[in-house]
Amino acid sequence: LDEPTSGLSSEDALMVMKVLRKLADSGKAILLTIHQPSLEAYRLMDNLVLVGKDSGSPEPGRLAYYGPAYPDAVHFFNPDGIDHLRPGADPSPDEVLRGYAERPTAEWTQAYKTSAFAQRYVTDRRGKTAPSSGEGESAIPRVAGIRQWATLVARQLAIKLKDTWNTAILMAQAPIVAFLVVMVFGGEVAQEVTDDNWGTIAQRLPITMFMLSLSALWFGCSNSVREVVGEWAIYHRERMVNLKIPSYLFSKLAVMAGLCVIQCTVLLGIATWGCQLHGNPAVAFLILFLIAMAGVSIGLLLSSVAKTSEVAIALLPIVLLPMVILGGMMQPIHNMNSVMWGVAQAAPSRWGYESILVNEIEDRPLRPDLEFPELEGAFDPLSTGDDDNPGPDNPDMAEHHFPVDDRWDIVTGAGVLFFMSAILIVINHMVLRYRDVH
Repeated sequence: LDEPTSGLSSEDALMVMKVLRKLADSGKAILLTIHQPSLEAYRLMDNLVLVGKDSGSPEPGRLAYYGPAYPDAVHFFNPDGIDHLRPGADPSPDEVLRGYAERPTAEWTQAYKTSAFAQRYVTDRRGKTAPSSGEGESAIPRVAGIRQWATLVARQLAIKLKDTWNTAILMAQAPIVAFLVVMVFGGEVAQEVTDDNWGTIAQRLPITMFMLSLSALWFGCSNSVREVVGEWAIYHRERMVNLKIPSYLFSKLAVMAGLCVIQCTVLLGIATWGCQLHGNPAVAFLILFLIAMAGVSIGLLLSSVAKTSEVAIALLPIVLLPMVILGGMMQPIHNMNSVMWGVAQAAPSRWGYESILVNEIEDRPLRPDLEFPELEGAFDPLSTGDDDNPGPDNPDMAEHHFPVDDRWDIVTGAGVLFFMSAILIVINHMVLRYRDVH
């Protein structure tokens, strides 16, 4: 540590030194430079190294002392005693430098070479390794695995709790979006389905479910897009010591998962209440959570690739906007050309939208076998867009976007979302390894 107490008040400097003393007592080796320590702070140090060089001398700095800090260093540099010291008073640490200034560096280096301190701390240790008697590092193994992960999770939670404004904004996203969805679509989607309003609900319900899935994806991305790049300097320092990339990534995932659980619960709860959703709530929550975690994985990857927070945020819409277009709401997946169909399969929005929509319409009535003249010239929720395959006579409300003959089940959709998140985390690991300081 380079002058860790500089600029601090005496009490704050002492507090820092006490923290360092506790770390040293736990088995860590701590080296520091320090200016004008108080007597109490100086007593907390074990050893002192003093490298001296005479003013104007072309000679390099030389070891003038290495041994116990207090009071031995004071006595070494004041062998004749301290004239102005009151009887019974403890000498100040400043007496080390005052005594050193009384003689040339060459005299002190020679005096040290012949001292018992040089024999004990230099000569006797030369060519030897540290004892393995249960003290120090040998008794306290480096933290790794679950312990390191738990430490990182605790630190991440502490950061989130202290960053109240940012955390509050993240938490406010879910209720704001949910109430907007309810206000725009709830009045029609919440109606009891009849022969007269089936077509209208069949238009509005898919849009509502797409907005929910897209919101969950956004929650995950916005939660994590600055997580790595925002602490890049800290990550590099800890990585050079003992930080394991899996522990680091999974600590991020754990905390982000907690945020996503809260956000998805609030989003789904308000939407279910305001839109009178009929789907299995547990399944709907699982799908939204998996979409959000896919978003977290995307955000972490962008954060690992970007060099600054501004770049990471600028990359986010470039990634998210194609997922809006390829999600299957604006253009049904089966109506896309073969190239875009293949690209759409890599979009989490496409799988999340299909799964949550299929879950919602399972308890909804099929289209009644009636004519709807009011739909002429408007969006037709009954059309699959394929003249050669018009679909069943009594389709469900997801037929336009995901025809029953070209539809995946919910379990498959959830599995794909989980697999996508896992692949993105593996790629994230590779990116972080590639960007290691070598």
